[in-house]
Amino acid sequence: KVEKYPQQKTRMECNSDDFEGGWSTEEWKDKSDSVLGLDEFVKKSQVCDNEDEDQNSKFIPQPEKTTEVEELSSDDKNPSHIARLLKSQDKQRVALLTAMRCTMKSDYSNSIKEGCIEILEGIVEDRDRGIPEEAANLLARQKRELQNYHQYSQRVENFLQDKIGLNEMIRNNLTGPQVSFKGEQIQTLIEPLKENTTIEKLVVKDSILGDREVAQISEILRLNSSIRTIALAGDNIGDEGASAMVQALKSNRHIQIVDFGGDKMTDQGVEEFSSLLREHVNIQSLSLGGECIGDDGLISIAEALKLNSGLHTLTIGGDRITDKGAKALAEAMQDNLSLRRLTLGGHQIRDVGVKELAKVIESSKTLETFAMLGGKSGDEGVLYMADAIKSSRTLQTLVLDCEGIGEDSIKSLVEALEVNNSLKRVYLNDIEIEDSEKSAIQLHFAQKGLRLEFDASEFLTSILPAFTELQN
Repeated sequence: KVEKYPQQKTRMECNSDDFEGGWSTEEWKDKSDSVLGLDEFVKKSQVCDNEDEDQNSKFIPQPEKTTEVEELSSDDKNPSHIARLLKSQDKQRVALLTAMRCTMKSDYSNSIKEGCIEILEGIVEDRDRGIPEEAANLLARQKRELQNYHQYSQRVENFLQDKIGLNEMIRNNLTGPQVSFKGEQIQTLIEPLKENTTIEKLVVKDSILGDREVAQISEILRLNSSIRTIALAGDNIGDEGASAMVQALKSNRHIQIVDFGGDKMTDQGVEEFSSLLREHVNIQSLSLGGECIGDDGLISIAEALKLNSGLHTLTIGGDRITDKGAKALAEAMQDNLSLRRLTLGGHQIRDVGVKELAKVIESSKTLETFAMLGGKSGDEGVLYMADAIKSSRTLQTLVLDCEGIGEDSIKSLVEALEVNNSLKRVYLNDIEIEDSEKSAIQLHFAQKGLRLEFDASEFLTSILPAFTELQN
């Protein structure tokens, strides 16, 4: 409420004369944190609010007069009192609402909030307790305000799905901003997802996911305007699924992040997404993964980058990408001023292609993250990268696959990191040196503010979700 009405005072800032009985500010705070009946608390709050109605609403408005407040007005907010009410079947709903209301009050003490959290956790754990569906729905609406209690929120999510089902939660806007489900659930969730107005991220990653399921999800995207991120991955997704998804995205200008992976998707499917980049400047991040993706697909993306000014993150993994595709991408990036993060995975790029990409790192004024994993580059390619690292002024995160490189190449990389002043995180994956040497290097660069790791799995999980899902 303070954020909504920035020019208004909170109740804690009211003068003591505003309160019936002449409480001081500190006395009012003590009263609000004591075992005070909720009806008295609301009454005292309204005294302050009513005094200010003729002053152009300098203070926050009166509390909303809802049936929930009226029902709670006769109940104590002491957690032990709420616990006693829960033992009575006809008082369960009142107790549940009271506990939720107490966790929402910014001027209630932490001890009261935590006591009520424990009560709600107890309700979640006791699956046999007969909590009315209406109360479960209210708990779902209120739980978003308790996101600081992450573990509790997840348990409430599971409780609600058991009580009223995921489809009803989606239909009634009771879920959080992200929803994940399996491919087998799609059929029952299509209509609820079309009606939902609160989900921002939709994640469906399942080995059974294929073109038919992707087409069904695409229909959802044509009608849903709240989703901003779509993430799909499945072993059976191919070019038809890619085409259906792209057509839906072209008609939906709200989508900003696309994460799409399919083992059966070829360059033809990637070309569909390149046409999307030519027309859809609202796409900010695009991740594509598939065993059959090769040079033609990457070249089509590179051509689209020459025309696109909105994409800032590109992730692409394909077993058939070679130096030819890398060179085309490097040339396109010379003229692109929007791309800030580039990740290449599962490719066949060798030293020639690495040399071209190193030129991008060296000269780019916008590139902040560069990752290249699964390639076939050797010592020569690492030396190209080392020279580029020394010259880069914008690169903040670097990920390289160092399997099989020699000691001289390792020394060149360490020297380059010593010279560079922009890097914050570096992952040298599968580098072959003793653990004691790794620890010494890590400690040295930590003192300079550089985080150095020798395992890129953490980076892969965050940057290549669709690709790593299929690999796993």
